[in-house]
Amino acid sequence: VMRRIRNVLTSFAIVAVVLIICVVLSLTVLFKTQNYEVSGSTRYTDAELIDTCGITTNENIFLANKNLAEKRLIKKFAYIEEADVSFAIPDTITIKITEAVESYIVKIGDTTYLVASSQGRILEKCESPEGYNLVAEIVNILCDEKYLAADGNPDVEKMDLITYDPVHHTYIQLGKTVGNAFADGKQLK
Repeated sequence: VMRRIRNVLTSFAIVAVVLIICVVLSLTVLFKTQNYEVSGSTRYTDAELIDTCGITTNENIFLANKNLAEKRLIKKFAYIEEADVSFAIPDTITIKITEAVESYIVKIGDTTYLVASSQGRILEKCESPEGYNLVAEIVNILCDEKYLAADGNPDVEKMDLITYDPVHHTYIQLGKTVGNAFADGKQLK
């Protein structure tokens, strides 16, 4: 009976050691990124997308932060509506892009227009609405007098505005002024 228990324990220990070795090899030596497959992009080069995703050659395909890579791509490239970063064994990172479709144009000035996707993402500014259907034009901004500053312009601090945080899916109340646009940045040069 003791011999049988010893044999079972020895077998279990051997299997455990083999499994640990396999896991360690999988995360350190094997499954390193050597290839990239990019699909769905007509506006950006494969090299731009691979560089921006941040997953480097020889990085383990299991440990690579694919969610962060997707966020980087969407943040940097306006015309990327969705990005799907995954892996294919043994050594390939796959990047699938869904490009935004130009669907709307909004006039925001005398000669300035914003092109937006069907999801409402601002894609670019343009100088001419040619080739687009104008869906909106900002012609006037009205503000209740209680929200005006001494100079007669809207005072954002008085309005108790909120904004949507798409990362954490929360609403945040906007607060006080913390700096002057453009002027504060010039001081950092």
